[in-house]
Amino acid sequence: MLPLPLCPFGELIDCSPPGGSLCTGLTPGDVVVDVGLNTGSHFTLCSPEQVKGVGIVAFEPLPSLCRKAKRNARRWVKTLGLAFFDVRCKAISDRRGTATIYVPQNLTAAASLVSAKAAGLLGDAVVPLNVSMTTLDEALAGGRYYMNRVRALKTDTQGHEAAVLRGARRLLFGGGVRKLQAELDPELLEQGGSSAKELLALARHAGFNCGYERRAFECAALPGTAGARRCWNDLYCTRSRRDFCERSWLAPFRTNAVWPMVPRSCAPLDLAPFHVAPK
Repeated sequence: MLPLPLCPFGELIDCSPPGGSLCTGLTPGDVVVDVGLNTGSHFTLCSPEQVKGVGIVAFEPLPSLCRKAKRNARRWVKTLGLAFFDVRCKAISDRRGTATIYVPQNLTAAASLVSAKAAGLLGDAVVPLNVSMTTLDEALAGGRYYMNRVRALKTDTQGHEAAVLRGARRLLFGGGVRKLQAELDPELLEQGGSSAKELLALARHAGFNCGYERRAFECAALPGTAGARRCWNDLYCTRSRRDFCERSWLAPFRTNAVWPMVPRSCAPLDLAPFHVAPK
């Protein structure tokens, strides 16, 4: 049996892995790390069977959201059977210290460390707030959250995703993380001095294969334009190419004895779907 080829450096597989949810593929004792938790409501999509005995370490820099998340976490430890749900009111980056986070008045979920422009991209007034920050490598260096227990990492930080990964080299190169999920918003990444290509390069360099679903784009109208929109997606990364495209790629070959030898060509990084100009 020939091994499935990996995508060339800096390219995307044009589909997401089945079971892209952070809840899947976990066993008791595993740890999930969530950077940019908000209130943590996405964990209500997990079933107790998926996450029983699993621990969650999460980071949310906005005090108001962090307080709500801590209340939710105490409840979900009981209802989901989690080993623990530790919520920390800190920002995560590639260095430690303090930083300014820009908070839209009507959409706190769009708060960003990148810039006031990034946070107010959809037209909201923005309020600056000083927050404490650290790196994932430092935050997870001791205590009960040993690096080799972290199986999944999610980061949704409004354009700061590349900095989160730069500050998690020991975690990512340790090989224990099997699943990485990051928001992919090229415009916000560029405003933060990064790019979609750098985000992909960081993930690929750590040994991940990444993809996204073209059908899963979210878009919002840009104020002050004649119908222009900006779009974003989620980037899903796993250690194994076999985790991708189970339905859309492998299914047609399941009755063929040589299906593992049929390569799935990789799609180049196409940023066109992220920027929708007015018609």
